[in-house]
Amino acid sequence: AAVIVGGGWLFVKNRSRAGGEEAFALLFQAEKVEQSAAKEAEAQGGDVLKVMTTWGADKKKDYEDKLSKVIQEYPKTAAAAVAGLRLGRFRYAEGRFPEAADAFKGVADRVTTDDYVVYKAMALDSLATTFEAQKNIEEARKTFEAALGLKDNPLKPLAYLGQARSLKQLGKKDEAKAAYEKVIQEFPGSPYARKA
Repeated sequence: AAVIVGGGWLFVKNRSRAGGEEAFALLFQAEKVEQSAAKEAEAQGGDVLKVMTTWGADKKKDYEDKLSKVIQEYPKTAAAAVAGLRLGRFRYAEGRFPEAADAFKGVADRVTTDDYVVYKAMALDSLATTFEAQKNIEEARKTFEAALGLKDNPLKPLAYLGQARSLKQLGKKDEAKAAYEKVIQEFPGSPYARKA
C-alpha cells in the first residue's frame, strides 16, 4: 500500500498514555518477528514483505495473531493503530485484499483523536489503494475524499493524487484535472506538485 510507513516520533509521544506502555510491549512481540524477516531480507538482498509472504502458515498465523492481540486488548491506542496498519500491509502483500481492507478500515474507524490523525490518514490512503487494487474505483474515490476531509491531514497531497487517479479512471477528466491543480496550488515546488 502507498502509505504504510513508520511514525517513530509518534511512538515516543504516545507510549506514556493510558495502556500505551503495555500495548507497545505487546506490539514489540510482533516487531521481533519482523526483525528476523528484515535480517533474512538483508542477507538475500530482497524485500522484507516478500520474505514474510514466504513464511509457513504457522508463522504467518503467529504474526497476525500477535498484531490482532494488540488491536483487541488496546483498541484505542497508537500501538493498536500501528498493529492494524501492519496487519493490513501484510495482508495486502499477500494479495488478501478484502482482509487488508478490513484491517485498514478498522484503524480508520478506531482512531478518533486528533493526536493520531497521521494514523487515520495512513489507514484511509492504504484502504483506498486496496480498493484500487481490487478495481473498486468508486470506493477508492470515496475513501480518498474522506481522507481529504480530515482536519490537518499530513498526507493531503497523496489524497489529492489518489482522488485525481480515481476520477480519471472513472472518466471524470475535468474533476481529475482540478484535483491535480489543487496539489500544484497547495504544495508548490513539492515532489507531489511535480507528479501532479
